[in-house]
Amino acid sequence: MLEGEPVTIRGKTVPIADTMQGRLISSEEGRATLRYPVLKEFMNPSGTLQGGAFGVMMDTAMAVASTGLTTVTMQTTILRPISEGFVTVTADIVREGRRIIYAEGKVHDEQGRLLATGNQTAVPLNRGELNKD
Repeated sequence: MLEGEPVTIRGKTVPIADTMQGRLISSEEGRATLRYPVLKEFMNPSGTLQGGAFGVMMDTAMAVASTGLTTVTMQTTILRPISEGFVTVTADIVREGRRIIYAEGKVHDEQGRLLATGNQTAVPLNRGELNKD
């Protein structure tokens, strides 16, 4: 069982974080920390976490840190593989303007080793966009 709360943005559950069993550990203006189990469903044939999963985890954390964004570009750098346990994902909003957000993310294993880094440019969501049914 993971500690923490369900991952939400402005009170709405983030479906991909739910699918990947992510949990919100902390969130404050411009920063978020999430925790995920390393699940076999998201591994590649060599038995390690698939690269795109790192990207999804960081993208989600960056969206939570900004209270909502639409990704325009994203770069993910994988530094070491992981095949079991849990990862902690941190995201920081480096610059948030009216039209563009620049954010950075990091993924660490349970021993504190850096597994992946990422950054993105994004467009902030308008306050009403998450309220659409």
